[in-house]
Amino acid sequence: MALTVKLYKCGAERNRMDKSTYLIDAITYSDVILKAPSSVLDPVIRIQTTSANIPFYTYLHINEFARYYFINDIISIRDDLWELRCHVDVLYTYYSTLTSSLLGLNCVVARNETTYDLKMTDERLAFENGYVVSTIAGSSIFTDATGTGALDQNTIMITTVSG
Repeated sequence: MALTVKLYKCGAERNRMDKSTYLIDAITYSDVILKAPSSVLDPVIRIQTTSANIPFYTYLHINEFARYYFINDIISIRDDLWELRCHVDVLYTYYSTLTSSLLGLNCVVARNETTYDLKMTDERLAFENGYVVSTIAGSSIFTDATGTGALDQNTIMITTVSG
């Protein structure tokens, strides 16, 4: 099976979803051979070229599969024949589908660095059950869950003032 393949030099991390700004020095090859047996997820392809730059490419797109791939290994078969062992990059292959569905997704954010939902059970929140933290003019005061302000004698109150 003959394929059309575009090779790239990719400087992006493997877990980056959008690699578009990191794909440089693209070069396209037609009549690339898919080695048999091979899979769509981990294809092994052969490129015949006189270019000595093949070992410097790290990423590719196979037009017929509509997928992007990491190049895991490059083997020189002979002077003008290269074998590339690849693995599908799921994040960039389905980037537009993932971002369009994730951006419109309604979700619950269970944790962030600035606000807390005290009605949610959170073992990482460093406060005792039944106590509420209130922020007034940059300092914190502790009250019990009833709001009476009655704290037992074993409670230590620490206030940090920054300025």
